[in-house]
Amino acid sequence: MTREQAADIFQRIALLLELKGENPFKIRAYKTGAEIVESYPSDIMALAAANQLGTVKGLGTALQDKLHEMATTGALGFYDKLRAEFPPGLFDLFEIQGLGPKKIKLLHEALGVGSLDDLKRVCESGQAAQLSGFGQKTVTKILESIAFHEAHASEFRLDQVLPIAEILRDALRQMPDVLAVEVCGSYRRGKETVHDLDFLCATSEPARVVTAFTQLPQVESVIASGGTKASIHTAEGLQCDLRAVSMKEFPFALNYFTGSKEH
Repeated sequence: MTREQAADIFQRIALLLELKGENPFKIRAYKTGAEIVESYPSDIMALAAANQLGTVKGLGTALQDKLHEMATTGALGFYDKLRAEFPPGLFDLFEIQGLGPKKIKLLHEALGVGSLDDLKRVCESGQAAQLSGFGQKTVTKILESIAFHEAHASEFRLDQVLPIAEILRDALRQMPDVLAVEVCGSYRRGKETVHDLDFLCATSEPARVVTAFTQLPQVESVIASGGTKASIHTAEGLQCDLRAVSMKEFPFALNYFTGSKEH
């Protein structure tokens, strides 16, 4: 398992624990753990496999054990059990603007919402507007966000995204802190259609590169931005994701993000 996969699992655990109303300190520990795993300067998964995480500041014993399990088995039993308590489509709800863990928890418990289809149904029927903290204004914004999500969920032909891919790749290459750049995922595999574009760059200054990426003139809106990754929408409605890694990690990350993983 790669560090990106492990960090994503920690983030998802944090979200699921929020939905369960767990201790905020426990939730914060998983969020912090995800940040540490993603930004650690050396190969943290190798350290995890060798049970040598004791010197990693901010990573408690419980998370060290879980990281060791992921590094040695490629899975995490705790996460699998936690995920089984919720509908499989629940994570899609976090992509809708205006919905956080508290609102999703209320929708799930009060109206049985477990997917985007469920969410659209209860918003259009007026049920969601009756819940505390919602109201018609909030529901209208949610429906607008669902419509945007549906409009841009379709695939793009490779010839449609080629100019965008080249422009953004060249823009990244011209950044002084960038050592190498590749377009990964479905695009690199040569699929006829793609959902999004995945960019991978090698740098010793990931935060600066991520910030510069979100400020490019081709960026219509920023979906998310962190210390080592960002997601944006272009004016064409195409989602573009950037991952920034060290030069040492670059070939391994390139293999992972180009492999059989679906985007």
